[in-house]
Amino acid sequence: MFRLKLIVCILMVIAAPVIASAGPLAWPIGCTPGLDCTGSRFYVGFPDLDGVGKAFNCGAPGYTGHTGTDIVVSSVEAGVPVYAAADGEVLWVAGGRFDHCPNGDEPECRTALPPQLAGSTGRVSDDVTDNEFCSAKDGCFSWGFDAGNYVLVAHRGLPEVAATLYAHLRTGSLAVVVGQRVKKGQKLAEVGSSGASLLPHLHFGVFRRVEGVIKLADPWAGPCGPNFGPALWQYDPPFRADITVERSSPGDGVVTGGEGTISCGSGCSASFVPGTMVTLTAVPYFGAEFVGWEGACSGSKPECMLTAAGVQSAKAVFRRASPAGVNVASRPSVRSSN
Repeated sequence: MFRLKLIVCILMVIAAPVIASAGPLAWPIGCTPGLDCTGSRFYVGFPDLDGVGKAFNCGAPGYTGHTGTDIVVSSVEAGVPVYAAADGEVLWVAGGRFDHCPNGDEPECRTALPPQLAGSTGRVSDDVTDNEFCSAKDGCFSWGFDAGNYVLVAHRGLPEVAATLYAHLRTGSLAVVVGQRVKKGQKLAEVGSSGASLLPHLHFGVFRRVEGVIKLADPWAGPCGPNFGPALWQYDPPFRADITVERSSPGDGVVTGGEGTISCGSGCSASFVPGTMVTLTAVPYFGAEFVGWEGACSGSKPECMLTAAGVQSAKAVFRRASPAGVNVASRPSVRSSN
């Protein structure tokens, strides 16, 4: 959710990325900040669960007291997909609300509305119930804002995460129903601007279970907390995976890959969406030969397939080829004659 007092800024990538995190959550939106999560007001708003005006990295949060991660996209019409961050079961859904609130007087555009239990009966299956989110005394868990169209997915078997919320979704884009089991990376809907929202964006909320009570959690980890580590993301940063290639003898060969994004000779590194399959190909120049790979790649075949994850580095080893039919080790020495 956004408020007019937002300080719009560009997400700064941490200078020293961590290799791979062991967290359960995948990036929940089909775009990468700085690449194609773009727009004139591009912004990633971090949580501030402690309400102190600081995000996990001690920078500015989305706003003071922000309860999730906001990821802005260029437009509702772009149809940017929203994905399940982990395996789970759909607990609540809401749809059919405005993509853009016409004014603040509309009931569904006001803040702090309780969740809509579309089709919920108190029990989705033998594994998942909504009792932890609802009680006779306090009613149902409130997001603290109107989420518009949304999906809430419960995650059994994950000690770190009880549920994830995907809010402000596009009207008519819901691809799941209550009780449906979903897999990590499965499309749930598309990004919209429904509910209390000023810009088209996904509000991604994370919840944990503490002694039977549902509480908000911060998937980001840093020196200003409240999560001091580890991060709940599968990769850190969650939206970027770097592959760097080195050549033992730059003059003896070239390495290409990543559909042209890696081309040693001009650039030997590139960023990918985590989980992307990247094929590297080592090609020796005339008079040289490819010996094998070191680092993230191994073996002597010229092609190497990597799954982009965290920060990886591969080295292609080339050497000058021996003249045909000549054994360099047994080559006779040349003597001068008088």
